[in-house]
Amino acid sequence: MPHGVQELALREALLVATARAYRRLKREQAVMDFDDLLLTLLDLLRRRPDVGERLRQRFRHVLVDEFQDTNPVQLALVDLLSAPERRFQVGDRLQAIYGFRHATVRGFDAAAERAQEVGGRLALDETFRCPSDVLALTNRVGARAHLDYQPLLHGHDRPPADGRAAPVVELHVVAELPDAPGGRPGPEPPGGNGDDGEPEPPPIDPDEAGHVAALVRELLAAGRAPGEIALLVRRTAPVAALERALLGAGIDAVPVVAAPLLETLEVRELEAWLRAVANPYDDVALLGALRLPTAGVDADALVPLAAEHRGALDRFREASPEERGRAEPPALWDTLRALDREPATVPIPDAARDALDLQVVALLRHRGLARRAGPADLLAEIRADDAYRAAILARPGGARRWAAVAAFGDWVEAQEAAGDDLLALTRRIVADRADGPSAPVLTDGDAVRITTIHRSKGLEWPVVICCDLGSRINADRPRILIDPDPASDRVGMRLGTGPDAVGLWDHEALKAEADRTQSEEERRLLHVAMTRAKERLILCGTWPVEVEGSGADKRPTDRLDPARAVAVAPGEGHDREPRRPPLRWLLPLIADPEVWPRLGEEALLEVADPTGAVERPATARMLVRDPHGAPMPAALRPDAEPWSPAGAPREDAATGGPAGAAAASRLADPDDDDDPGRHRPVPPPLLPLPDPVSYTLLAQRLGLATDPVASDGDDNAPATTAGPVASAATVATGDLAGDPLDGRSRGTVVHGLLERRLVGRDPLAGRRPPTAAEARAVLAEELPDAGPLDDAAASALAETATRLERTPAARRALATAPDRRHVERDVLFDVGGERPLVQGVVDLWLDEGDGRVTIVDWKTNRLDDGQAPADVVADGYALQCRVYALAALLSGAREVEVGFVFAQAPDDPVVERFDAGDEPRLRAAVADAIDRAQAIVPRD
Repeated sequence: MPHGVQELALREALLVATARAYRRLKREQAVMDFDDLLLTLLDLLRRRPDVGERLRQRFRHVLVDEFQDTNPVQLALVDLLSAPERRFQVGDRLQAIYGFRHATVRGFDAAAERAQEVGGRLALDETFRCPSDVLALTNRVGARAHLDYQPLLHGHDRPPADGRAAPVVELHVVAELPDAPGGRPGPEPPGGNGDDGEPEPPPIDPDEAGHVAALVRELLAAGRAPGEIALLVRRTAPVAALERALLGAGIDAVPVVAAPLLETLEVRELEAWLRAVANPYDDVALLGALRLPTAGVDADALVPLAAEHRGALDRFREASPEERGRAEPPALWDTLRALDREPATVPIPDAARDALDLQVVALLRHRGLARRAGPADLLAEIRADDAYRAAILARPGGARRWAAVAAFGDWVEAQEAAGDDLLALTRRIVADRADGPSAPVLTDGDAVRITTIHRSKGLEWPVVICCDLGSRINADRPRILIDPDPASDRVGMRLGTGPDAVGLWDHEALKAEADRTQSEEERRLLHVAMTRAKERLILCGTWPVEVEGSGADKRPTDRLDPARAVAVAPGEGHDREPRRPPLRWLLPLIADPEVWPRLGEEALLEVADPTGAVERPATARMLVRDPHGAPMPAALRPDAEPWSPAGAPREDAATGGPAGAAAASRLADPDDDDDPGRHRPVPPPLLPLPDPVSYTLLAQRLGLATDPVASDGDDNAPATTAGPVASAATVATGDLAGDPLDGRSRGTVVHGLLERRLVGRDPLAGRRPPTAAEARAVLAEELPDAGPLDDAAASALAETATRLERTPAARRALATAPDRRHVERDVLFDVGGERPLVQGVVDLWLDEGDGRVTIVDWKTNRLDDGQAPADVVADGYALQCRVYALAALLSGAREVEVGFVFAQAPDDPVVERFDAGDEPRLRAAVADAIDRAQAIVPRD
């Protein structure tokens, strides 16, 4: 006892000192945290009743939503700021309670009782979200799991909007088998506070993760969209495993929880590359670096390389002691470099050898670059690599994966700015792995959502799969327990661990109360999960099988073990064992063990509502999957075709590549089909479009003309040409025989001159013509690596800009108010259909008023003899015209005028006009262009 008193006193002193230091720091920095705001206001209202009275007079009524989550401080503020007769409180005691904010169900119940006494309590027990079968199940569980349960009424009987031949409610149980014949897992923990040091359960049973992935594929095949399905879990641990299982089945999944950025696959790949750059003799890092998706190194290269390295190690071991004493065992890097000096003993295919060589060259280059540049520059080069970007975007959830790559690049830049070099950065990644930055959470797109039940509050989905119900719950208790009631002075302490632990003072009583509180909260969470379903509810978890015999004769049966069930009774069963898996108490509440199906079987169960709120009993399908005895679900077999949404590229049966790629291969050499024995090289995969996608990249893919200026926002647009060769028009600047610039650079200078001379309240274009010196200044700013520009070339560029400044379009711009004259305006819009966003840059955007917009695009193209500007626009820039017009209409314009003004024909502008009625046609045209660009195979 004296030891416990001493430890308690020391902890109290530490807490007091910490609180004082925290308050001192806040005063020194003149800041307040959220608790300060609440407590300061509460103190003010208690000291100055007149302030509270003035505030109360301002509001006729006060609405407090989510009342079950209010804590004592917030309740006190509500009481001081509103009279009871003017207060309207909305809450649900069966919603999960924010205990981490000190909210308790007692506060909600007390307010409900006060309202009941004055006749001011209204039961909101009608719901139209869930099917009546889901309500019957919810009421059946709720009536037995909660005191004073308020049953839910009504619901709907609309059939699910899919072709799945199954009841609305399903129970999927994955059998837990003994680890080996004659054995079984040890006894489960008692389900209490977890103080016995037992390791935490695995993230999720692998068999269950695979079963859930197969189940989702069945739903998709039945007509469900991925975004209509949500996987709800009690804890965050299984989220990553479920995501991997879905992605492995070709299903895009979005974890709507914060995950450590440094644990994502893409970051680990980049980390391996950086480690190999720092030390190529790190075999593990080098192997990961070779797999970085930049050169296409795959198993065809790594398997023979590993065999070659194994042979090198064997030869070293077989060498004489003298030879071994003179050298170190060969590293993988030694084996890899030896391939350049001597033939390999294990054959490596030529394509695989080429991929290895490319990766080695890139690694050597980065090792040299690392001597004068930081890790952020190395990552920037990788991110700019077209092959790497395409590979990441081609993965399921590519946009989210690319966001993680970008976030890692930003984090590395910050660490480098703080002083980390390459070696220090690799050490920091390890140190910050779990507690570092979170990966970006992008919830857009048509993907299956994976989230926790806590985060699902207030949300709904057509299909809800509540999984991982067979895993134990963390119910650890701190060594010191304090009564949450502010008026109580009870305290308890635990000394020691495991069976030898001793509870002091009120520890056992406080622990029992905490167990009961958590058990009630666990049951409330399941109520939240079940009531998120709009059309289908599927409950899924593991359950151990029953075992017969003893000792070496112990064998599993084909039945679930009913002895694992946990009763729900006040102060007993689950109230005393909150660590028990939720399915242990949930499944017996739904159906008696006598009617449970055997392993590998299923049954239809009748689920009656004992409250009578739902008169018709529900029919629930219960199946028990035997992961060892039953065949693997067809959706997860190795030969199963990956699921793809309607309209997505399909794999060609002959080539294994995308169907569009196979078609392109046949078109490239139609004679191939006449010779069935002829070798047909597998065509390259489709190069996914980035999101957002620029007009320039669309034009390149479709073989349209592109302006001789810099990119319109897509800095990572592939340099390789896709589809028909896109034509970059040549700038028209007169006789420039001595000009060192190419057409694109000259166009950039002309556009830069116009940009600088048409902006501001007193633009230069209205006062004097551009000069050669201005052209050189623009060149130095826009293209600092370009060579010197002689007087003739600089004057020719200035003259080109002058011709454009003298056009009616430029004069119209000068007459427009500066706040309505937008030079180099960025546009970004969505054409719908889950396509990439479209981005671009408009040379000149004029808001004319009354919903009228004028867009001007300067063209510095060289026009051939007899070539009319209208023909050039029709042949190469029709899509650009539609993109600009659609951008304006989607921004709210009623009428749009798009004009193309050519420097070589300034008096012959090409103008097209559009109005709001053209929006559907323009949207369809741009969407079609995106679809065609996505279906084009890039050329080598």
